[in-house]
Amino acid sequence: GIADTAFGDKVSLADFQTIVNYVSQYAGLGQLEVKTISQWYADMTALDASVPLEAITLDTTNFELTEGTSKTLVVSYSPTDTTDDLRVTWQSSNESVARVDASGTVFAVGEGVAVITATVGKNTAQSYVTVTLPYRAPSASLLFTFDDGRTSTLTLGASILSDYGFVGTAYVMSDPYFSSTGRFLNVSELDILYNYYGWDIGNHTESHLVLPSVLSSSDITYFTQQYLNTQNWLLANGWTRAAYHAAYPNGYYNEQLINILKSIGVDSARLYGANGLVPLPVNDFYRLSMVDLVSGVSVVKSYIDAAVSTGSTIILTGHDIGTSASDSISISAFQEICAYVLGYVDKDLLNVTTISDWFNSQL
Repeated sequence: GIADTAFGDKVSLADFQTIVNYVSQYAGLGQLEVKTISQWYADMTALDASVPLEAITLDTTNFELTEGTSKTLVVSYSPTDTTDDLRVTWQSSNESVARVDASGTVFAVGEGVAVITATVGKNTAQSYVTVTLPYRAPSASLLFTFDDGRTSTLTLGASILSDYGFVGTAYVMSDPYFSSTGRFLNVSELDILYNYYGWDIGNHTESHLVLPSVLSSSDITYFTQQYLNTQNWLLANGWTRAAYHAAYPNGYYNEQLINILKSIGVDSARLYGANGLVPLPVNDFYRLSMVDLVSGVSVVKSYIDAAVSTGSTIILTGHDIGTSASDSISISAFQEICAYVLGYVDKDLLNVTTISDWFNSQL
């Protein structure tokens, strides 16, 4: 209660001290406060000036996070001068997607959508968080390679691959005889393949000669020039990206030839013959396995599946497209394989690349 003690014109000192002592007893027990008129008035005014909280909002109602990242939500109060308790409790509708701590920091846990709810008293506010997975470069790679530099490599191979957003690698011979027949790409056409379509052009020797099982000293000199002449020809024409990458004609090679290639700076050499994948990490860049495009669509698809499931590299190899040659793949079969590859690429499970980019990625 409130005691308002007034004195007349005159009070004895003894009576005043008695009253003060009596008041002090209650004040000492915390049962009575002694105030000035201004203090009392301020307290009475404060009791009547409480401002209830009417609503809360969050600084965003929708946001995205990448798995492993976080964001702190900020609460706003209405009215801003509310006198209510402003402590916030937080809750996530799905902690396998996102969790939230006592400070309002949301942590992205897994892919999906969760609702984050802030509660202050009887007031709530919500924000929807969408968690996405971070981009992860696919571990499996695929190379489209074509040997010999036949005209269909440009007229069909490059154009079809371009339709799917892919590039390839052509291993070609440098002897002018081949382009003079009209069945093989000339320098101008190879320039289009390299500069317009973005293909790599690699070394398939000068004349595509069969390698003896054992090289004599003269053979070593001859085959060194076969590869070196084409290497220099590639560099002279400005086709530098894959100038130091080779493919063995008919797949024939031996240790002597590998030593020759190493001596002239060749970085990789691809086989031809038995189908196989290139497991990672690569143990031998001079014995890169391949899968022949004419093995059949179902066989090629099975190797692509295996490459994706094991994180390996698959090098698809062809010679011709849409011709009657025994080593030619039909246009429809090639398109079917490309579409199959695209399905994996769209899921970020497979990367289509060239020999130079692939090799550089392995270093």
